[in-house]
Amino acid sequence: MTWGSAHHLVKTRSRFQLIRHVIDDVNNFVILDVPDCDTRIKFRAQDSAHNNQKLLPGVSIVVYDTAEFIPQMGDYPNSLCGRSQDSPSLYKDHARREGLGDTATSVLDAILDQQSPQFDNPAAAQCQEAMSLYAASRDRKSDLKACEFLMTRKVTRRCLVNKGLEPLDVFNACLKLRQTSDDVTACSTIGRAVDKCSNRWVGTKTFCQ
Repeated sequence: MTWGSAHHLVKTRSRFQLIRHVIDDVNNFVILDVPDCDTRIKFRAQDSAHNNQKLLPGVSIVVYDTAEFIPQMGDYPNSLCGRSQDSPSLYKDHARREGLGDTATSVLDAILDQQSPQFDNPAAAQCQEAMSLYAASRDRKSDLKACEFLMTRKVTRRCLVNKGLEPLDVFNACLKLRQTSDDVTACSTIGRAVDKCSNRWVGTKTFCQ
């Protein structure tokens, strides 16, 4: 799948700088170029669906020789990485403190809660819908516990993908039905997901009246 490329202008104190965003389909890289700063960032995601990933995942940052790298990190969950002085158990501690069960659910909660802007994301509409549904929830913890496995449980995600369903769409349908049980489209989405992945489902299989 080709995501394409984009160009952005970012205003600095004295002028605008060009930021170029490119997808390298051959080498499976997302590349962010800032030519005026002689800076290039390359990212390759881990492919959790394939144990023997041929191309090594990771991030590379190339800058000019005299550049200094000074990380500016905020408190978790405002910054998903936290601060350099944070405990290695940062995510576990947050999950326990918030009563979210495990680290994957804790991180998902942080992502949905922060409502980060979506730039050049093929799933931007679905991500925005998920964040809006989460913001509108009257009982976030309960709703997240009921639906999070659709995003955090590998065997469930893999089953949905193999059956032609998008996990994020099913997750959104789950959140929507936690708020109202008469959404026909959401009921249909959950019904297909349960039917195709019944043996990979967790919790209740009845959402619609």
